[in-house]
Amino acid sequence: MAQAGPAQGPLSMKPDGGVALPPSPERIQEEFDAGIWYTISVWPDLILAIQNNWGGPNGADKRDWFAGALSSLFTDDPSTDADDVEFRLLDVMNADFDVNVQDDSEVEIAAAIVKLWKQTREGDFSGVEEARANRERRSRSGRGE
Repeated sequence: MAQAGPAQGPLSMKPDGGVALPPSPERIQEEFDAGIWYTISVWPDLILAIQNNWGGPNGADKRDWFAGALSSLFTDDPSTDADDVEFRLLDVMNADFDVNVQDDSEVEIAAAIVKLWKQTREGDFSGVEEARANRERRSRSGRGE
C-alpha cells in the first residue's frame, strides 16, 4: 500500500483498483473536533457540572465552547502535549464550571485527546469512531446528560 506524508494519512486501494485519496485537511480537523466533543461529553466531572448548572444555565453551550477551545490548543501550537491539555482542562473546569477536579480524571481525558490528535493527523479516524460509540452507549444507558 502506498503511503502519503504523515499529515495526509495512508492511501488505500478502492474496490475498482484505483487509489483512494487521503482525507482533506478540513475533514481531518472536523473529525478531530468531533472526537474532542465526544471525549469530553462523557467526562463524569463535566457531566455533573452541566447537570447541576455549576457553570450556569448554559452548561451544554459551554461544553461546546470548551471542545473548541481544546481544539484551538492544537491548531495554535501543533506541539501541544498532554500536560498542556491537562492544564487547560483543569483551568476551564475551575474558571467556567466552578469545579475543582481532584480525581485525576483530566489525565485520562488529556491522553485521549492527544491520541486523537495523532491519529487524525494520520487520517485514522478509528479513535473518533470509538469516542462516538462510547458517547452513544452512555446516552442509551442513561449515564450521559
